[in-house]
Amino acid sequence: MKNVVIEIRGYVQNVYFRHEAKKLADKLKLKGLIKNHYDWVVAEVEGPEDKLEEFIKWCHRGPVAAKVESVKIEPGTIKGYESFEIN
Repeated sequence: MKNVVIEIRGYVQNVYFRHEAKKLADKLKLKGLIKNHYDWVVAEVEGPEDKLEEFIKWCHRGPVAAKVESVKIEPGTIKGYESFEIN
């Protein structure tokens, strides 16, 4: 089990980025949250490393209408999230 904080910058708001991220996180059984932050998106995600890698790979492209410019990943602290939520 691992926790990462992911900062996704670019054209990532108003393109269903958070909604699609939640669908993927639920499919992968990842826990955490995703929220808009100024003009970028921040996700804190917990789960097995292989599933996190799949989620991070998706974050580099996002949904069809997104134009991801950069993805910054930092290790986080396990918080014991019970689900994946959009904030």
